[in-house]
Amino acid sequence: MEKNKEFDVVIIGGSFAGLSAAMALGRSLRKVLIVDAGKPCNRYTPHSHNFIGFDGEVPGDVAEKARKQVLAYPSVQSISDEVLRAESVKGGFEIQLANSGNYTAKRIILATGLKDELPAVPGFEECWGKSVIHCPYCHGYEFRDQPTIIMVAKDHALHIAALVHNLTKNLVLLSRDYDSYEPNELASFEQKDIRIYPGTLKAIIHEDGMMKGVILENGNQILANAMYAAIPFKQQSTLAEQLGCAMNEKGLISVNAMQATSVEGVFACGDNTNHVRSLAQAVASGGMAGAAVNADLAIQEFKQV
Repeated sequence: MEKNKEFDVVIIGGSFAGLSAAMALGRSLRKVLIVDAGKPCNRYTPHSHNFIGFDGEVPGDVAEKARKQVLAYPSVQSISDEVLRAESVKGGFEIQLANSGNYTAKRIILATGLKDELPAVPGFEECWGKSVIHCPYCHGYEFRDQPTIIMVAKDHALHIAALVHNLTKNLVLLSRDYDSYEPNELASFEQKDIRIYPGTLKAIIHEDGMMKGVILENGNQILANAMYAAIPFKQQSTLAEQLGCAMNEKGLISVNAMQATSVEGVFACGDNTNHVRSLAQAVASGGMAGAAVNADLAIQEFKQV
C-alpha cells in the first residue's frame, strides 16, 4: 500500500457489488481503495446460478477473476482489512481500519452486504446454501422434482409455495403458526397436494450438507432433499448507522435510483440495499454506484473555478 492514504473513493466491501463499482471508477481514472474483510455472504454456496455467463461456477472463483480484472486498472488498490469507523470530515470522509491506520476519501461506497442469522439447529449451518436454500431462482432448478420442504412465515408461504410448486409437486409446508391460517388458505394448499406439518424444526439430517430430512420438536420426521428457509438477517457492518444513513422498514440501507444514501457523499450497493439477493443484482447496483460516484465527482470538479 502506498504511503499516500488519500483517495477519491473508498469502497468498503470487495465482493461482487464492490468490485463492480470499482471497475466503473477505475475505468474513469478515479483513485480507488477497496477494503475487504473477506466474509462474503455467499461463501456458504458451492455454486452460483442464474448469473448469465457464469452459471454453475463457484462464486469465489468468479469473484477472484473479477478482482484480478479490477486491480489491473492502475488507479485501483485493494487491502484486506476491516473498517472500524467512518465519519464525515472537511472535504469528505475519514476511515479507520483495524490494522492499517486511517484513510481519507472524497466519497464512500458501502458494499458491506448482509449477515444471515442462522438458527442454532443441528445441521442447519452445514446445509445452508447447499440444500437449505433461500431462493427458487438461485437454487430451485437443481432440486426440481425432488421432495422439498418450505419453512417460511405465513405471510410469505403462499408466494414461495407458488414459485416452488412450479419446480416440484412433492412439497411439504412446515409451519410454526399453523393455527393462524384461515380455512380458505389451508384449502388452497390442499388443492395443490401440499401437506402442512405443524411444528418447530429440531434438527436436519444430512450428509456433507446435502439434506436427507428433518426432525421436528414433536418427534415427527420429514424426508426431503431440500428446504426453502426464510431466516432473519442484519447489516454486516454498522458503518451505515455510524454515518447516519437512513434505513428502510426491512433493515436495508435506503438509496435512490443512483444508489445514493440519505447522507451526501455516501453511496451503497449490493445486498445491503436490496431484498433481491443475487450476483446479478449486486453487479448491477455496484456498476450504478460506481458510475454515479464518478459523475458526482466529475460535476463537482467541472464547476470548480
